[in-house]
Amino acid sequence: MYKNTEHQPKGSSVVYWIHKPEHTDIFTEGYVGITSNMAKDRWNDHKSASKKHFEKHCAVLFRAIRKHPDLIYEVVVVANTRSYCERIEGLLRPENHIGWNIARGGLPVEPMMGGLAYQRKWIQHWIDHPVEAANRWWKAELAVIKQQHLAAKRKLRDAFVPHTKSRAISVRNKQGLTGVSWYKPHNKWRAQIGFDGIVKFLGYFDDPHEAHSVYLNHKQQRVNDLLAQSRANPS
Repeated sequence: MYKNTEHQPKGSSVVYWIHKPEHTDIFTEGYVGITSNMAKDRWNDHKSASKKHFEKHCAVLFRAIRKHPDLIYEVVVVANTRSYCERIEGLLRPENHIGWNIARGGLPVEPMMGGLAYQRKWIQHWIDHPVEAANRWWKAELAVIKQQHLAAKRKLRDAFVPHTKSRAISVRNKQGLTGVSWYKPHNKWRAQIGFDGIVKFLGYFDDPHEAHSVYLNHKQQRVNDLLAQSRANPS
């Protein structure tokens, strides 16, 4: 059964109370927790976890969820910041072993460690398993390197997207040659190329194909310069 969960703004944090219908004292009964996710999602996480395993910091709560199908999941505080909810949780659970809570409330949570209650456990785990810790670190490093490589490729690709062969040719371009246009005041073909919003004039020509050849040479030179720059600064 849910209570007061329909008015949770996106991005807010909540203090919630899981209790039996006959519970009336939030200071001593049931389980008090906080979450930065949607309240109903957190409640579903509790139910799902209780069916699979017991975690020490939630063992009493998991047994209660299994034993009492009529539990009430109630949101008691909605706040813009998680730190405010941590203070409220600390007031409601100032000591260990109150209600269904094993540890006192108000402790900030480190997501990568699963909470301060497990921080020392994980630190000791990596000390005892240095090879596993090194492999985990290297895997994370590879992921960062891959992201940087893809970002560099996207940056390089986007630098000359307007000048690729697949670019649509203007309807005013009668010759069908990219970078070439007829300049009536001089009765000549004009070649020009643009990069990063800047158009560079390449000259006037009697033959449109000669103008197009000059354009292609400048384009290739620009591509070569960008490739060299990307190799020199992969990040």
